[in-house]
Amino acid sequence: MTTTPATDLHLLRDAIDGLHTAMLTSIDAGGALNSKPMHLLSQDEKGHFWFFAQVAPGDAGAARQYLNVNLAFSQPSSTRYVSVACHGEVVRDRERIHALWSVMAKPWFPDGPDAPDLACLKMTPLHAELWDGPGNGLSQALAIAASVVAGRPVGMGDHVVLDDLRPHAQPASAT
Repeated sequence: MTTTPATDLHLLRDAIDGLHTAMLTSIDAGGALNSKPMHLLSQDEKGHFWFFAQVAPGDAGAARQYLNVNLAFSQPSSTRYVSVACHGEVVRDRERIHALWSVMAKPWFPDGPDAPDLACLKMTPLHAELWDGPGNGLSQALAIAASVVAGRPVGMGDHVVLDDLRPHAQPASAT
């Protein structure tokens, strides 16, 4: 499948539609990979993913851990999986925090949107892989059985690689 940066971003949006939780994998100061579930607040018009995080003001180490991350979204019931390599940054824009705030965030951030350690994580997608397999148990079983008989994958779904999702790769929109 041949795609363009604009259609790639559209494919990515469609792939994560309805998926609200991502496993965020980052690299800690010792070089180890760490993953944690994160609730996706939004994906803006440029494709950036936005999350809330607890980051102490002036904590450069925390900001560094989000420079190169991976987001993994999944919906096993429909065999839909999305992996997105991102460049991340910590954003302390109070206006944006208030715009993204909802009462659903209060259990994790009891001091509300003005808490000094509440920040946004802005994740810029760079590269993504999408897997979309057969949608139900019977379809999956039939695809596996056909693959075993054929000795190669048959009806196992689609795999798409989106190579350049950076905002600068997106064509300028007409105004």
